[in-house]
Amino acid sequence: MLSRMVADEHKIPLREAKVSVLLNREDPEQTIFEYAVELRGDLTAQQRRELMELAASCPVSRTISKKISFCRYLPALDL
Repeated sequence: MLSRMVADEHKIPLREAKVSVLLNREDPEQTIFEYAVELRGDLTAQQRRELMELAASCPVSRTISKKISFCRYLPALDL
């Protein structure tokens, strides 16, 4: 997780980071990932805020927040 790497790099006392994700399929036209982030450690309010902002903008979040398409392809067959 990006928050862990940044905390280690900046000597932020993050003891544990836990993420829980639920897949909400109530709307058949939309897939919603609901998530909660738990940060444990002796963190200041500023450190906690910065780590939460990082968690919200991590590469995985940015990737799965984009429009997704599926394109079928046929693999080459060895004859």
